[in-house]
Amino acid sequence: MRDIYPTKLKTRHWPQVVFFTVLDVAAVNAFLIWMATHPNWQSNQAARRRRMFIKDISMALVRPHIKRRPTHGMHAATANAIGIALQRPPVQQPPRVLAPQGWKLCTLCLQQSYGDGYTEARKKGNKSKNTCNKCNEVVCGKHSTKTVVFTCHGCA
Repeated sequence: MRDIYPTKLKTRHWPQVVFFTVLDVAAVNAFLIWMATHPNWQSNQAARRRRMFIKDISMALVRPHIKRRPTHGMHAATANAIGIALQRPPVQQPPRVLAPQGWKLCTLCLQQSYGDGYTEARKKGNKSKNTCNKCNEVVCGKHSTKTVVFTCHGCA
């Protein structure tokens, strides 16, 4: 019965082997005591009762530690997984607008120098890391207005 749902990991460290064996034996003993005191528990799912018991007892042991853990500053997928474990609604985070990596040529500078050839356009175009808040195009200081965020003259 102990080998049906083992907690063992393949390891060379004998203290871990002893710990996992004790954990398996404790889970079997706890299940047998629980079934002796609650014989009708999940009687309609007799084949899955032990698995459900191990899952319930493990969540009961872990839930206080998960509740204590702060979720702010955490990756959204991890925060949602914690919310699922605690039966909370998923956290909705606003979509992030990704800034371009490194310096890029201003889109409007490139459009103005269209027809001059690529190398001339690169010489004339201003490089910038700023993006327009509305159209997400790279814009330089000459072609944008900065209030709190950058907005290109085409979108303004």
